[in-house]
Order: sequence, then C-alpha cells, then structure tokens
Amino acid sequence: MTDTMTPSRPPRAAIAPRLRAAALAGMLAFASFAAAGPASAISAEVERGLAECMVAEGVDGLLHVKSGASASLKAEVASINKRRMAAYGDIAARTGASVIATGKVTGEKQIAGLASGRCYKAGDGSWKVKR
Repeated sequence: MTDTMTPSRPPRAAIAPRLRAAALAGMLAFASFAAAGPASAISAEVERGLAECMVAEGVDGLLHVKSGASASLKAEVASINKRRMAAYGDIAARTGASVIATGKVTGEKQIAGLASGRCYKAGDGSWKVKR
C-alpha cells in the first residue's frame, strides 16, 4: 500500500496570529511617524527638551517630561501624547492588538532609533542615556 503524502498546511487558527503580528509590525512602522508627526511638527521647545534630556521617549510609546519642566513644555508633550494615543487606538482597532501593546512596540522602536546622547525612560521608570 502506498502512502500519498500531501503537504500539510497549518490550520487557519495558527495563521491568523502571524498575519495579525505582521500587519501590526507594518502599521507600527507607520505609527512611529504618524504618532509624532513630521519632524517639523515638533516645536523647538520640545526638540530642545529632547536634546537636554528634559523630555524622553518611554517604553510605553509616549513622551515623558522631567519634573521642573515649564508648563508650556508639559502642555506640548501632552498634546503629542494625545495624538500618539489616538494613533495607537486606531492601529489597535484595526489589528486586534491592545492599545498598550501597540504603544509598547512603538516605544521600543522609537528607543532603538534614538541618537546617541538622547534620553529614554526605561521600563523601571529610570531615565537612561542612549549610548
């Protein structure tokens, strides 16, 4: 008796999470740009805050401000974070991922792309300088 083997395919349930992960990765690449906006959309004050480590990217995908920052810098960062959260919400709705997971993946990408000397806020809450 001959056994004819046909290539087996993974069940649909096994494919769906991989497709969702691939879609999420693609959307997050776009979200990194869309959430913060083009470089020209960041005010000189926020850019200065980033350069002076008064503002830092966080592992949660949001910007963080050190205590002692001016009210206008805090307001500007809050506005950027509001736009980022809206973008993360849109991506999460389309991909089935959570808003928190979407922000975290984006935050990790943002930190990985930071220039040397820029600050980021680590998962333990400490501020670190990218080397």
